[in-house]
Amino acid sequence: MTRKTKIFLYIMLALGAALMIAGVLLEQVAK
Repeated sequence: MTRKTKIFLYIMLALGAALMIAGVLLEQVAK
């Protein structure tokens, strides 16, 4: 695995986690 691929994977993981957290926060606010 090249270095660029690792960085790309880390970015995708961070984005996924951010989206999940944002979704949970939105659900809390909606209630």
